[in-house]
Formats: sequence, C-alpha cells, structure tokens
Amino acid sequence: MQDWQDLLRYPLADDRWILKMLIGSLIILLPILNLTLLGYAIACMDMGMRGSRKLPQWEAWRDYIGDALSAGVILIVYLLIPMILTMVLCHIPLIGVFLGAAAIILAGGLIPMALAAYAVRRDISEAFALGDIIKQIANNLDTYLLAYFSLILLFCWELALIIAIPYLAWLWAFIMFYEAVIFSYLIGCLARAA
Repeated sequence: MQDWQDLLRYPLADDRWILKMLIGSLIILLPILNLTLLGYAIACMDMGMRGSRKLPQWEAWRDYIGDALSAGVILIVYLLIPMILTMVLCHIPLIGVFLGAAAIILAGGLIPMALAAYAVRRDISEAFALGDIIKQIANNLDTYLLAYFSLILLFCWELALIIAIPYLAWLWAFIMFYEAVIFSYLIGCLARAA
C-alpha cells in the first residue's frame, strides 16, 4: 500500500485528470444522473485492484449505469435492517437514536469492501460473502477505519458548507468527487492487498 501523500496525488497522475475530474464534479450536481458515480467509484476500485494509476475513462456509461444499479441493490440490502432498527429504536429517548446511528455506521462500514468484492467479478453475490469481507477489512483495519471515518466527517463538513454557502456548491462538488475517487481507489488497493 502506498503512503497517504501518494494516494492523495493519485487522480493527478492521469494526463487527462482535469477533464475527468470536472466531468465527475458536474455530474455530482445533477440529480439522478449523479447515481452513475457509484459505477464510476467501482471503476476506481478496479483501478486500485489492478494497481493502475489512471482514472477511469468516462466513455463506459453503460457499465457505470449497470454497476450503479448493482451497487444500489448492495446499499439497500446492507442498510435496510439498520434503518428499520433505527426507526424502531428512535422511540427510546436519547439512547435509541445513538444505537440506531451506530447500527447504520457499522453496516455502512461493510459497504465499501462489499462493493470491492462485487467489483472483482461483477457478481452481486460476492458482495454478501460477509466472512470474506470482514476478513479483508480486518487485514487492513487501521487504514480502512481511518479512511472510512475521515470520508464521513469530510462529507458531513462539506454538506454543511454547501447549505451555508450554496454559491460555492460547484467547489464542494469538485472536492467531494475528488475524495470519492481517492477513497474508492484506496478500497481497491486494500482489496488487492488482502
């Protein structure tokens, strides 16, 4: 696994990085079309698994849409039970909200590696091989947890800034897309190393 500085420079290694990043940043602002970014994230995981330093091309729209649909199913399955549990627990003052949030964060922590497992063969059943997914996470636990919680905190901070300063939404969109690309690439690298 490369160091953090090298990881942060990953998108810049591509000779067409500005165009690819601008396209992704614009797409993130477009409702419904922005769901294709899940497919692009899976392509970034592929790049990490192969050790490629290039960003995926934007020409594979059909693949991105197909992968986004599969990723959507994976997300729903992983988050459905914690969300139902959260709705039930919300009726318990204070502690219920915290328990529900913890359940969602724990289930959400499995999702990136589940998407990487899907990306290997494009087989949705691979995303639910919990034993393998937990083993991959455990093999890289410190890096995985640091990246996962950093991404959550950064996205929350950026969403708050978008609400506070909506005129700069295009800038936050660029930063959010940049972070998603780096995170996806890192998950691919961790999946390869596990």
